[in-house]
Amino acid sequence: MAWTLPNIGVPKSAQKYTDQLNSALVPAPQNHNTGRTKAVASVAVAPTSGVTTWGKGVQGGSNTGGSNAGGSNTGVASSYDPAAAQRAAQEAQEEAQRGQLRAQASGLINTLIGAYDSLFGSARSAAKAQNEALDSRYTKEVSGLTDQFNQELPKIGRGYAARGTFDSSYRGDAEEQATTGFKNQIDDIGTQREADAAKIGQFVAEKEGMVNAEKGLLAKMLGDLPNVTDINELTQLRQQIDRKIADTQSAQAGVQSEAAYRAKLNEVAPSADRMAGLQSTLSNIVNGAAPGPLKRAVAQQVIGSSGLSEEEKQALLGQVNSQIV
Repeated sequence: MAWTLPNIGVPKSAQKYTDQLNSALVPAPQNHNTGRTKAVASVAVAPTSGVTTWGKGVQGGSNTGGSNAGGSNTGVASSYDPAAAQRAAQEAQEEAQRGQLRAQASGLINTLIGAYDSLFGSARSAAKAQNEALDSRYTKEVSGLTDQFNQELPKIGRGYAARGTFDSSYRGDAEEQATTGFKNQIDDIGTQREADAAKIGQFVAEKEGMVNAEKGLLAKMLGDLPNVTDINELTQLRQQIDRKIADTQSAQAGVQSEAAYRAKLNEVAPSADRMAGLQSTLSNIVNGAAPGPLKRAVAQQVIGSSGLSEEEKQALLGQVNSQIV
């Protein structure tokens, strides 16, 4: 609409000048909010990828990156989340701790497996030594009996010759009976040796079964280790294995040492004192068909290599001789 100056009593002679001024007036924009006229220049800033427009510029100039010098104010939007960053750092720290605990537990498990192998190695070494001791004893017994037999057998013939019956069947029967008795005694010694070997083998098999069972559990534990994520569980596992290693090493130096295994095996299959085996052998000698002198000589040889004390040897030999007729 056209703006006009109010007619406040201008003389008619000057009215024409007023009309000229009114015709030259141009309407100005109206601020309907305040009722005041204000010239405003709007500046539009096109949004850019990754950039957020914070406001519109006023009276020219620009403000980018947080600088406020009037005009447009355009800044870079931030996606930083302190809480999320803290969580990520904590998770990375915990994962590093898990990796360290797993590595430690894995090393300890392998150490414990090695300790079990060492225990079983001690058992095998003890069994080997015990078998060698038994072989030595049985070889000595067989050799001694053989020598004794070879020395006593001719005496049978000389005895019959003295009576003038050397060519009789009595001499032949007596020598045959003595030979049979000798072979039975040798067989009896071999049977005892096999029984002792079986006892030793059983002992080693039991130890091997125990060790293999423990190693099997450890192998499974080692395989499952990457799946364990709880830090407390990994810590406890490491501590348990560490204590088990200490216990195993202590046992290896004491009750499960090679010397301790040897002592145990000597109870199971003695390489010296073998009274039970002697009773069987001596019983065969006493009840055999060999002549009395041969029986006494063989019994003396068997008892002499038994590993008994001298007092025990003399007592047992006296008992056997009293039964030989």
